[in-house]
Amino acid sequence: MATMIRASVPAHLPIPRAVFPEKKPKVRLRDWFVRKLKREGTKTIYAHNQIARKKPMKKIARSRRRAMSEYFALSTKFLLRPENALCLICKVRREHGENILIQAATEVHHFAGRIGRLLCYVPFFRPSCRGCREWPHQHPVKAREWGLLALPAQWNVFPKD
Repeated sequence: MATMIRASVPAHLPIPRAVFPEKKPKVRLRDWFVRKLKREGTKTIYAHNQIARKKPMKKIARSRRRAMSEYFALSTKFLLRPENALCLICKVRREHGENILIQAATEVHHFAGRIGRLLCYVPFFRPSCRGCREWPHQHPVKAREWGLLALPAQWNVFPKD
C-alpha cells in the first residue's frame, strides 16, 4: 500500500504524515518513570519494576501453617472419638422436629469462630457432617436458640476462664 501512495504523490513533494505516518518507538512505563526522576534530579530511583524478587511470596505464613497442621491433628483425633461419631447438628435438628437422617460426622464445626487461638480450642469443636456444615450459618437465629452457635458477643472471643 505504501508503494501505491508513493506512486500517486510526485517525487519532489514530501509525503504527508496523515498518508504515511512514522512509527514511534513504544516507551515502557518504567523507562519513562526513570527518565522523569533523572530529569527532576532525584538521586535515588524507586521504580516498582526494578525490584526483582528472588522467590515468590509465601501463600501461607509459617505461623499459620504451623497452626493449621496442629488443627488438622486435633480435628482428626476429635472425630475419631466414639462420642463424636455422629453429627451433632443432625441430632439437634431431628430433636426439634426436622425430618432428616442422622449422618456420620466428617468435619468439625466451630461453635464460636476460629480466629487465633479458637482454631485449636477443642471445647468449642462440634462434630458435623458435610450436609449440615453450613446450616448453622444459614439459620443463625435457630442455631443460637438450639445451642449450635455462640451469641454474637461471644463470637470469635476466647473464654477468660
